[in-house]
Amino acid sequence: MIHLTLGASSSTILRLTKVATLLNPFYIFQIINEQSKVNTLFTSDNISPVTLVYDEFILTSSTQSVGLTQGIINNLPGVYQYNIYETLYEYDLNIASASFLRSGELVIYGPNDFYYNSFTQSDSNTTNVFNINDY
Repeated sequence: MIHLTLGASSSTILRLTKVATLLNPFYIFQIINEQSKVNTLFTSDNISPVTLVYDEFILTSSTQSVGLTQGIINNLPGVYQYNIYETLYEYDLNIASASFLRSGELVIYGPNDFYYNSFTQSDSNTTNVFNINDY
């Protein structure tokens, strides 16, 4: 699972080279919102000093800017499915010509994601409500 915070950059460690079939591949990330099914594609540079051991990416979740080839994702807080593909071409966003590597879950956290209210109408009748903020 990948965890991101809205407005912050995060170093994400993955082991993609172990399952990659290409020598020195580039990676395409696809995230799909679990509720709206909105699909976002982006790439990020692998900054790992030892790619045979692990792959490292700097991912940023922002609602201010989009950099689909810089690991900057313009998505709202929520739960996403991610798919990662390998390709021969740097900054290529065409998953039709790429090879699937792995999938998982990505969560983007934002300010005040969840808050809890308790409304009491009488001592014997308490209703608990969980609210999710809309952004």
